[in-house]
Amino acid sequence: MAAQIPDRRRFVRQLVRHGGRGFAEEYGLPVLNNPANLYQLLSLAQILRGSADHRRATAAARALRDRGWNTAARMAASPDGERAAVLRAYDQRAAGTLARRLGAT
Repeated sequence: MAAQIPDRRRFVRQLVRHGGRGFAEEYGLPVLNNPANLYQLLSLAQILRGSADHRRATAAARALRDRGWNTAARMAASPDGERAAVLRAYDQRAAGTLARRLGAT
């Protein structure tokens, strides 16, 4: 089993090198191992959960990030109504409920 670990690591590196990092980075949300980026990924997942259109959901996540709400503390400090307005601009269903959930997270 121990001999397989280096092979698995090589395989994963090749996948990342040739296939990219994934859905989030494809839409401009970098996936890095730091709290702000991981929080943005969590926010994207919550927005995608209730969205019928992944393009609008990722645009909404970027819009929230661009407003400066890119960490849990900043999102929590932002007004629910402002978050809901941003989400409504991207046709997110139940924008008010989603805005409150993002603030609570």
